[in-house]
Amino acid sequence: MLMKKRVISILVVMAMVLTLSVTPSFAVSKKNAPKLSASKVSLDIGVKKTIKLKNAKSKVKWSSSNEKVAVVTKKRGKRGSIITIKTKKHGTCKIVAESGGKKYKCTVKVSKVVIKPLSSSSVEKSGKYKYKKKLGTSGGKQFRVAVSDFSFDLLGKLADKSNGSDRQNILISPASILTAMVITENGARGKTLTEMQNTLSGGIDSKTFNGNIAGLNSRLCGSKSMIYQQANSLWIRKKSVKVKKSFLKKNKEYHNAKVYYAPFNSKTVKDINTWVFNNSRNMIDRIINRLDTADRMVIVNTTAFEGKWAEPFRDPQKEKFTSADGSVSRVNMLAASGYHRYIKLNGGKGFAKYYIGDDKNHSIAFVGILPPEGTDVNDFAKGISGSDWINAWNSSKSENLVIKVPEFKYDYSASLGNPLAAMGMKTAFTPGADFSRMTSGPDRLQIDDVLHKTHIELDKNGTKAAAATAVVMKASSIMMDEPIEVYLNRPFVYALVDAKTGIPLFAGIIYRP
Repeated sequence: MLMKKRVISILVVMAMVLTLSVTPSFAVSKKNAPKLSASKVSLDIGVKKTIKLKNAKSKVKWSSSNEKVAVVTKKRGKRGSIITIKTKKHGTCKIVAESGGKKYKCTVKVSKVVIKPLSSSSVEKSGKYKYKKKLGTSGGKQFRVAVSDFSFDLLGKLADKSNGSDRQNILISPASILTAMVITENGARGKTLTEMQNTLSGGIDSKTFNGNIAGLNSRLCGSKSMIYQQANSLWIRKKSVKVKKSFLKKNKEYHNAKVYYAPFNSKTVKDINTWVFNNSRNMIDRIINRLDTADRMVIVNTTAFEGKWAEPFRDPQKEKFTSADGSVSRVNMLAASGYHRYIKLNGGKGFAKYYIGDDKNHSIAFVGILPPEGTDVNDFAKGISGSDWINAWNSSKSENLVIKVPEFKYDYSASLGNPLAAMGMKTAFTPGADFSRMTSGPDRLQIDDVLHKTHIELDKNGTKAAAATAVVMKASSIMMDEPIEVYLNRPFVYALVDAKTGIPLFAGIIYRP
């Protein structure tokens, strides 16, 4: 009996030893098991993406479940474990890696956005400089007021050009314009710099303004629930001017600006427009028509937004809209009721309706403001100051509203040279401009023009908007309460705003949907 107990004890001990010795090897083998570097990717049409089967123990066989959507190219690496996916068509497919008798799958979702290649004549040379997201800072009240001041001052200047019976709907993107302009400002000195600072940022110094703009853009671009994209590029004529490294470095670190050297011929015009098309999510296909012999540099920004309503509108119904000239048309009017942010501004009334955001505070909101009865919408827009706007946003509260807004879709383009000069940036457009922080050498540069183009689509599902800004530099010498009704059924002012700060990202006037 004693012998039997000893035998059992020995067997138990041996079992424990075996368990302890086997467990670590099991953990190690699981850790080193083959695994795809990505199990799910979202790409635009024409984009390439590299993925890898890590820890592949045998030869890897790759395949696509739908080669019309995406194909496998450039197989390389040990045992063929690294491949490049090339997207071809909108849709979804699976990229399969087969190794050691097992299959590993990566789901590829391809959007409708097309990415076109640039010509070989435009060469990217962004250098050793790296984008430093940490340089972005949050802007205080001075920044918020300054951006709002700029937005409605410029909107008013453009509204002056839209007088008369045949008014054109206006849309600008202060986010796009100010990003392009602060990149340009980084090359300015003296009186040129002072005028730009006073016009663009209410006198905020360049370092602070760079950080504020970069911080706003990076925060919004980091959203996972909506699409907000910004891209910047500098296009430099080959063998024409020597661009200072400090200028390129600063704009890369703050604004992730890519640098392209190009011949500034018809191919360059096409490449700049292709770059804009790619980075505006195909909403804007052209920003410039030609490049002159005196042109030395083009500074380009694109800003794109796509968002769905956090709380959808009801299906549109045909209703009346009275234009500024008194004519009445029937339009698709969206309606909603319930608690919304109610905004009172200089005698006008409006509302904010949110897009889906990453948290309960949301990221971006649509704001529509109806001027007081009998007030021309242009006069109303020109009377809005930055302080008015930010104070109205900060003091607004949730109220029981019945709201209506027409569906609309349109494009807008404008030269901003004269309006910006009228706002105080005069020297930058003259031979007396000092952009010596931008280039060195005998050639002095001045701003030839600031080109701006926008697109917007608003319907019951949400909103898509895009903007492109090009700064062309040339050589010088050259409970249930009674609901409040806010019906946008006559010309109105609207904006897409950063919900955290109230800063206008896009701002416009609708004369006729």
